[in-house]
Amino acid sequence: PPGLSPGALPDLPEAGLSLGSSGEGVRSLQQNLAAIGFLNVRPWFWRSAHYGMFDHPTRDAVELYQAAHGVQGVKKGVYCAETRASLLSKVDSAAAGGASAPPPAAP
Repeated sequence: PPGLSPGALPDLPEAGLSLGSSGEGVRSLQQNLAAIGFLNVRPWFWRSAHYGMFDHPTRDAVELYQAAHGVQGVKKGVYCAETRASLLSKVDSAAAGGASAPPPAAP
C-alpha cells in the first residue's frame, strides 16, 4: 500500500500460492513484490477486490521476479519454496537499505 516502506513490509507467506489463491498470504506477497518493483499497480489497487487475489498480474509479477533472479526448476508464476527463499533475500536486502535488481522491461 502507498507509504509502506521496505522496513515495514509484512513477512512473506509460506510457499504454495498460485493463480486463484487468495487471502492474507497473497496480500503480503503483493506488498513485497510491489516494494521491490515487480508488481506495478495503481493506488486504487490496494482498496480493490484484486488486492489479496492471486490474479494474472500477480502471477506475471512472480514470473518476472523468477526470471530476473534466476529462480530455476520451478513452475513459472507459482510462488514456491525456491521463489520464497530468493525473495526473502531480496526483501531483507531492501529492508536493510540495499538495492534490488530492477525488474526487466515488460514485453
